[in-house]
Amino acid sequence: MTRNKQNADKLEVEKQDNEERRSNPGAFFDAAADFHSLVSKIGPSLPLKDSPPEMCLPFCANALHAAELYLKAFLLCNGVSIKTLQNKYGHDLVRLYK
Repeated sequence: MTRNKQNADKLEVEKQDNEERRSNPGAFFDAAADFHSLVSKIGPSLPLKDSPPEMCLPFCANALHAAELYLKAFLLCNGVSIKTLQNKYGHDLVRLYK
């Protein structure tokens, strides 16, 4: 087997592994839990009262991303395909929730 063929085969295996990981509900749930953990740690330290909105942006962005990933993990567990998540729902939390 030539080196080019070996490299091509290796890339194909990596591509398949990435697709499997991306469509694994457990991976979505684990990522959501990581974002949720981060939010839980930084939330109490935020001076929400009397703070400019941009102070809360990292907190809100991570909280919303955690919610999105939890919803996608749930939908994947219930038979929604990764392609449907990408094409129909995207990052729309309202659609994911409905």
